[in-house]
Amino acid sequence: MPPFHYKEPWAPWWIKLIFTVPYFPLAYAVAKSTAADGRYVILPPFVVLTYLLFALLFNENHATITPSGVRTTLRPFPLGTGHTIPRAEIAHLYVAQVRVKKRGTVIEEIHSFGLATTDNQTIEIQSAYPSLEPALNHARQAQQILNVELYTDNSPHPNPHFQRTFLLWFGLLVLATILGAVIHFA
Repeated sequence: MPPFHYKEPWAPWWIKLIFTVPYFPLAYAVAKSTAADGRYVILPPFVVLTYLLFALLFNENHATITPSGVRTTLRPFPLGTGHTIPRAEIAHLYVAQVRVKKRGTVIEEIHSFGLATTDNQTIEIQSAYPSLEPALNHARQAQQILNVELYTDNSPHPNPHFQRTFLLWFGLLVLATILGAVIHFA
């Protein structure tokens, strides 16, 4: 059976907009700054923020499902969030319904599909299906390739990899700021 390839944008358009709009005034302020001393402090974290903005704007989640396992990557700007899961470590696939509520009213309802590993980790493969049918169709294709069980599930699946990636990039941003301060005051 041929491998199943899937790709989707990493972030929805509204998140891209929220982070892009304030970036350009900040970039202009850094470029036009006459205080050369201040540039040394702000430039290293600004470079990290620029990389993250490009990743946010252009990255796509890629998933490849083969009989030997699943590989997920984030390209073209690597952020350390890829996974390679051998078939032996895949417990089952799931399709989950996610309801976003505000004051008890459902604002948005989306469906996702992913996998659960034998050590109780969940990895979302795709997360923005507007209805259940396309999510089930893709999950069934993956099920045929991997020969594992498929569950329909409404419980949330936390992603510990997101938290680890966030902490990694936040730490890099803090280190870049410290580096800029050290260069400035040295």
